[in-house]
Amino acid sequence: RDLTLMAGRITILNGADASITAGRSLILSKSSGVAGALPAPGYGGKLQFVGKTIASDADIVALAGQISMNSNATPNDIANGLEVAGGTVKVSGGTISTAGTAVAFGSTVAYAPAGNIAIDGGAGNVVIDSTATVDVSSTGAAAGTLSLKAVNGSNGKAMVNGTLKGQATEGVDGLLPTQGRFTLDTDK
Repeated sequence: RDLTLMAGRITILNGADASITAGRSLILSKSSGVAGALPAPGYGGKLQFVGKTIASDADIVALAGQISMNSNATPNDIANGLEVAGGTVKVSGGTISTAGTAVAFGSTVAYAPAGNIAIDGGAGNVVIDSTATVDVSSTGAAAGTLSLKAVNGSNGKAMVNGTLKGQATEGVDGLLPTQGRFTLDTDK
């Protein structure tokens, strides 16, 4: 029912699509004492995380890709004792990144725009604590979109205390790309 995923970094291969679903609580955690260098993250992939509650302090990276965290908790789950005091989706630390990336082709550099991050609290709240970073920034291409949703009909909240990055900076061509976008849909 509960699922804990502990890794030095959670990432995706180029263009791959992966979904991790827990029947109840999904805990994404950064392991300590990782030996050796981590492989370079892929880009353009999609990572989806689903659980009644999701807690993360992991480093999750899908450069120029998509990451979603979706609580599928219902008001009935909460009425029946599902513990959601800290939020149905709580990012307590680590980094969630779909930042853009640069790829060198000989003497030429190509830029991939940042991707999208969507966090949906389902029937509960979304919390991004002060030690967490959410990154949709980019260099040389458009920054991405961060969407937070906490709508449960009466008292859904999004509490954001962490670092949000959505800046787009110019690449070697000197052109300033489109800046990041942020959408917030809450009851309060």
